[in-house]
Amino acid sequence: MPIERWSELTRELRSDVRVVDLFSGAGGFSEGFRQAGFRIAVGSDIDPDACATYRLNFPEAHTVWGDIREPRVRDELLSAASGAEVVVGGPPLKRSRKSGTMCASTTHGTPSIANSSEWLTRFALWHL
Repeated sequence: MPIERWSELTRELRSDVRVVDLFSGAGGFSEGFRQAGFRIAVGSDIDPDACATYRLNFPEAHTVWGDIREPRVRDELLSAASGAEVVVGGPPLKRSRKSGTMCASTTHGTPSIANSSEWLTRFALWHL
């Protein structure tokens, strides 16, 4: 089979695969998956500005704003993610008060990068 045909077939298959993006920010991971031909189902973040941007970037996806540790947020995510096959997530970031930049954080109750992996695992298990 010519490589062009193989690429076309695999893209058709990916278009049926739904993606959940936890700790999505503005949607960098989602954009990569969308460009690869996947369908974005839902993105979630604790930052309301990030969620507003995500909503503009991915109008076809459900956007969930809030702390994933809260039952309401978790339930909304699970509902929106129904049938999704892929769960991705970046490390939670916290805005630096001094510079306005974003950085990985382990302070003030913000989930650390290690906790990010734990939440991805938990979500995948809840989703089964």
